[in-house]
Amino acid sequence: MSGIVVRYEYSGDYDSWLEAINVFIDNINNDDKLKGNFSYRVTSAIEGNTKIHIARWKDQETLSYLQSQSFFKDFAVKIKEFGGDTLQATKVKTACETLPLS
Repeated sequence: MSGIVVRYEYSGDYDSWLEAINVFIDNINNDDKLKGNFSYRVTSAIEGNTKIHIARWKDQETLSYLQSQSFFKDFAVKIKEFGGDTLQATKVKTACETLPLS
C-alpha cells in the first residue's frame, strides 16, 4: 500500500484548520469509490504546532481518482496555505503493520 506523510507547522485558527480537514474527510467518507480504498489520518503534536497528515491508498487508480476530484484540489490549496514554507511531503510505502484497532 502506498501513501504520503505531510508535515507542517501551523499556529493559526484551530477551528478553521479543523473545519477544512473535516470537510475533506467527509467527502472521502461519502464517496463510494474511495471508501475502503483510501484512508486519511491527521495528527497534531501534543507540544508545539506540528501537524501531520497520513494518507494511504490501495492503488494508483484510487489516487488518480481522488486527485481528479474538486474537493481534493480545494483541500490541497488549503494545506499549502496552512503549511506555507514549512510544508514537507514524503511518499511512503507500507512495509508492515499491526492489525487495525478495534
